Amino acid sequence: MTIRLSFPLSGVRLLSALALAVAAHGAQAASPDPALKAFLAKFADMAAHGAADSMAKVTRFPLRNEVYQAPERISAAGFKHHFELNRFREMAGCLKTTPPQRAGAENVKLGEWIVECDGNNFYFAKTDDGWRFSGFENVNE
Repeated sequence: MTIRLSFPLSGVRLLSALALAVAAHGAQAASPDPALKAFLAKFADMAAHGAADSMAKVTRFPLRNEVYQAPERISAAGFKHHFELNRFREMAGCLKTTPPQRAGAENVKLGEWIVECDGNNFYFAKTDDGWRFSGFENVNE
């Protein structure tokens, strides 16, 4: 005698439903703060206009810098050179249109978010003074 149990969802359908629920929860949890979106729009405008001095005012120093054969930290005094060297002005469009994502596991403890622009990664962190540009990484090198 064979007993057959019937469940409303088959194993595959059940797993699919669970995966969708987890993905929906993850997407909800990973939604950026509206204040971050506003900050990024202003940050991108500053980059587009070549306003390195204005960008420096919204940067957390020393700025973490992960670029081959470059200093690991950028001071406020060295920021303008860093801005020009890494062509921030050229990346303004990407900064304005690319949605921020939660940074990888190594940056989660910092509460950082990342905007990836063709191998140039911009990191942003919320501080007591609001959102700040907190790090730059060039993964192309």
